[in-house]
Amino acid sequence: MTTVKNERTTSDLIRAAVSGWLGTALEFMDFQLYSLGAALVFHEIFFPEQSAAMALILAMGTYGAGYIA
Repeated sequence: MTTVKNERTTSDLIRAAVSGWLGTALEFMDFQLYSLGAALVFHEIFFPEQSAAMALILAMGTYGAGYIA
């Protein structure tokens, strides 16, 4: 049986670190834009029959559920 040595170069490690950072930054931006939309618009669109305060709580609740999931 022949064993193959798995060598990682510095450029591979840098590429993995940059890819991880970009993915995290993109997900953070996505959640920030959704929370802005939930605070300004979504409560009026998705929960029009509720009072303004309750609609905002429900919109932020959906944001929280997505954040936890």
